[in-house]
Amino acid sequence: MSSDAYDGDPNTFFELEFGETVEFYFSPALFQSPGSVIEVTNGGDAGRIEWDEYVRVEVGIQGDEGSFITVDPDPISNATGTVAFTFEGIFNTLRFTDVTLDFAVGSVSTDDRPAGFDIAEITVISAVPLPAGVLLLGTALGGLGLARRRRKAA
Repeated sequence: MSSDAYDGDPNTFFELEFGETVEFYFSPALFQSPGSVIEVTNGGDAGRIEWDEYVRVEVGIQGDEGSFITVDPDPISNATGTVAFTFEGIFNTLRFTDVTLDFAVGSVSTDDRPAGFDIAEITVISAVPLPAGVLLLGTALGGLGLARRRRKAA
């Protein structure tokens, strides 16, 4: 199962300002690697001015600051639009921190606002697909029932 954080339209997006951080919490789902993010100002796409933008992506468990780790690649740039990233473990929160000013020279906004990485779409993979979870629950309940029947017979 994929979780899409936005509306499927790459023309609508969440714009991070230079240095800003945003977290996306997937509740109650847990997710695992790989993931991907689409950045909309890549390569002068759709008549936009081309400029470099960079973001650091971390995954972790909401409320447990020590659980956050940085994904690979680090940082992610807007050079290609859709960027796949990988990480080890199972998490429920994605954290994006704009690091454009640390890596790009001369990045500017067209409207004089500090503009950084623009997140159009986010995709992650569910850690436990629902059909597998239902199958595990059914198997466990069946096993308990069988064990109970054997105890009564003994």
